[in-house]
Amino acid sequence: MNLHPTLAESLRHQESPSSDDWEATFRTMVLFDLAADMELGFFLSYYRNFAIPGIAASLYGNGEIQERPMKRSYDTAIVIYELIASGLDSERGQHMVALLNRAHRNVPGSPKDYLYVLLTLLVVPIRWAQHHAWRQPTGAELAAASRFFAELGSRMNIHGMPETYAEAERFFDQYEATHVSPSVEGQKLMDATVQVFQSRLPLPLRPFAARLISVMLADRRLVAALGLPPLAKSPEPP
Repeated sequence: MNLHPTLAESLRHQESPSSDDWEATFRTMVLFDLAADMELGFFLSYYRNFAIPGIAASLYGNGEIQERPMKRSYDTAIVIYELIASGLDSERGQHMVALLNRAHRNVPGSPKDYLYVLLTLLVVPIRWAQHHAWRQPTGAELAAASRFFAELGSRMNIHGMPETYAEAERFFDQYEATHVSPSVEGQKLMDATVQVFQSRLPLPLRPFAARLISVMLADRRLVAALGLPPLAKSPEPP
C-alpha cells in the first residue's frame, strides 16, 4: 500500500509507541488515523444495549431516549470524545467522569451489566475498524484502547475490567451469548433512535435507515432482538 508520508509516519509511531503513551496512541487512533470508522463504531455500540432486556428496561424507564433520542445519542458521544481528546486526568476529563458517575448513580444493573455497557465502547468500534477501516488497528492501539477503558472503568468503580483486548472480547461475546434477547422496551428504544441515524444519511437513503443498520450490525440474533429488518439470507453455495 502506498501511503501519504504523513499517514506512513503516523502508522510507524502507532506500531511502536512508548508504553507510557497509551492515551496519546488511543487519541491518535480515534481522532485521526481511523477517525471515521471509530466514530461509526461508537455509534453502533449505542444500539447494542437495547438488545439486552435488563439494560433496555432501565433505559426505557428513564424515558429520555424516547423523548429526546438525538440529544441522548449526541450527549453520549460528546462525553466520550471529550474524555479521549482531553485525557482522563485533565480538568475536563475529571469533570466528564464525575458527570458519568452522577448520571449512572441510581441506574439499576448488575456489575456485569455495567461492565458490558462500557466494553461495547471498546469492542464494537475496534471490530468495525478491523473489518472496514483502511488499515488494521495495530497491536499497540488495541493495548492502548484496552488501557483507556480499563482506566475509565476504574474511575467509575466498575470492577472486573479485562486487562487485555482479547479478554475484553471474550467477556463481551460470552455476555451477549447469554443475554441478547428481544424485549418490548428494547424494540421501542430502537424505533425511537433510528431517526438519529436517519438524520446522518442523504435524503434518498433515509427510508432505508433501519435496513442499513441491520446490515452494519451484521448479526442475525442481534437484528432480531432489536426488531430491525432481517438480513438477507446468504446464497447457497453451488
